[in-house]
Amino acid sequence: MTAMTISQLAHRSGVPATTLRYYEKAGILPQPPRTDAGYRRYDEDALTRIGFLQRARTLGIELRDIAELVRLWDGDRCEPVQDQLRIMVHEQRLATRERLDVLTQLAADLDAVGSRIGADDTCGPDCACMASPTVSSTDPMIGACCTLDASDLPIRLAEWRRLRDRATSIDEGASAVRLTFSSDVTIEEVARLVDLESACCTFYRFTMAIDGDARSLTVDAGPNGQPAVRGLLGLSASSEK
Repeated sequence: MTAMTISQLAHRSGVPATTLRYYEKAGILPQPPRTDAGYRRYDEDALTRIGFLQRARTLGIELRDIAELVRLWDGDRCEPVQDQLRIMVHEQRLATRERLDVLTQLAADLDAVGSRIGADDTCGPDCACMASPTVSSTDPMIGACCTLDASDLPIRLAEWRRLRDRATSIDEGASAVRLTFSSDVTIEEVARLVDLESACCTFYRFTMAIDGDARSLTVDAGPNGQPAVRGLLGLSASSEK
């Protein structure tokens, strides 16, 4: 059986070594045997497991659910994995339909604006270029700095606002907002959203902390950046929890 180092496994699987270490810490990958010098050694089973994990991630399945699937996988029976995966796929389909509803509404809004452009020979109060936008004034600012496609931005904002609604408290500072959650909100699901946002909006700084059963996320956009943070989280002028 061929043994691989963590760098070789990362190369063959396409998953960074830092992520592989995190999967081990989260219990998704078992702790591999080590050499006398302390280096990890992986077999082909690890590569197969990572392939399964990555396919589950493409379906939008949360890491905590993938960990449960992997535990079933370790039981050497395929049926429980398939049954549980079937349930998760169904839940993901429902979530996808919800996102489609958001996109459908966005498309309708854009069609309404488009139909008004050029309808009059001269600009006036009812002209599309003079009309007030239907989105928050901070949303365009986020969109201008974000590398997401225009169609993906409303979906991402909706995810942040669903997370915001699960916070037990929201504390606002000069340039940052801290969300505090109970243990019902896992670090993995918060980290997933932070990871996605960091890839497209590098101007945000995220800090996660754990204190007993409580965990918090601080979102900071630097000096004068609070409007962008408030826009990301969809906070109104009077929002307080």
